[in-house]
Amino acid sequence: MNILILTPDYPPNIHCGIGAHVYHLVNNLSGLCDQITVVVLRTHYITASEYVEEIQGNIRIIQFKELEHNTKIYSKVERVIYNNLKALDSIPDILTGYEYDLVHIHEVYPCIIYDHIQRVLKLPAVSTIHAMTSGADTIIDAFRRYLRISPRAVITVSNALKNACIQRYGAEVSFPEIQVISNGISMNKNVHCIDKEYIIVFCGRLVSVKGCDTLLKAFAELRKSSRFSQFFLHIIGEGEEKGNLQSLVKQLQIDSHVIFEGHLHNEKVREIMGRARFLVMPSLYEGCPITVLEAMAEGTCVICTDVGGLPELVVDGYNGLIVPVNDVLSLKNKMEYLLESETICEDLSKNAFETAKKYQWEEIAIQVFNIYQKAINEALLEPCP
Repeated sequence: MNILILTPDYPPNIHCGIGAHVYHLVNNLSGLCDQITVVVLRTHYITASEYVEEIQGNIRIIQFKELEHNTKIYSKVERVIYNNLKALDSIPDILTGYEYDLVHIHEVYPCIIYDHIQRVLKLPAVSTIHAMTSGADTIIDAFRRYLRISPRAVITVSNALKNACIQRYGAEVSFPEIQVISNGISMNKNVHCIDKEYIIVFCGRLVSVKGCDTLLKAFAELRKSSRFSQFFLHIIGEGEEKGNLQSLVKQLQIDSHVIFEGHLHNEKVREIMGRARFLVMPSLYEGCPITVLEAMAEGTCVICTDVGGLPELVVDGYNGLIVPVNDVLSLKNKMEYLLESETICEDLSKNAFETAKKYQWEEIAIQVFNIYQKAINEALLEPCP
């Protein structure tokens, strides 16, 4: 089986959870497939039509070169459309000499080259929808609607996201059935759920939907008590709100105990998570964040909001705690509770580690491979037009 995968993110420079998802999925699919080609079309900068090709065993990786990093003069929609149109110039060359059985697109951003490839090669298609952060009746949402109705199979990473897709785009009687396959995780065999350091951690893109301002305000309230003066908050990630968050930290007078780590390699992220008392995810929206699974796989419990797919991973009082969205006082109280109740925090962390075992990438890859096989077989049974 030869698979063509389209993604907006991939190592070595991962900018969002999609990149981590596709990377681990591809590496676990490589033992099940004959050949996998990954075409990476990024949207956080302007790309050229030229590309770099890398071969890793039976995995072929195509990355389009960066042309312009000053994204402020282009909107996100402009970057998506421009990069897709530039990439179309090179798609024939990329595909020449290779045969594919199926194309799998992750999220909307390579949507135009996906449509071109599907039409030219007439391949069965699978799409994975990772989030629905764009409002209805936007261009990005129109692209996502196309990924809902055009493939032979559709995957979402949580039940909440599946329900949101059905509510916005229509019932499954009209469109392909949506399969729910969660994000996965690689387990850490050397986990310590006890003797954590004086660290609280946040990891994610620094954008408004992640609710990091609520966390900073709650941490400032927490530090008003001398009992918690030794704790540090580590903010891992980059994004358009970073400057505003740094200004807020100074305004709250907590800059001596808040560390902006920036973008880190996954090994370092996991190492910090493993040392932390808990991870905080105060998001206004989430699909199925890999960050939560990574923390759990390091034996670290989670405080999160009750949005999107988060409650499907975090069970309040079992492997973490759940707080309302934008509730500074509630978040402060939950953090204080875990810092004061070390035994409870350790129990939640042990349960978090057990939860992570249910989401290992080996099993996730088998589920996706089965969807590939079904889509290919169904296409073969259809009469030629």
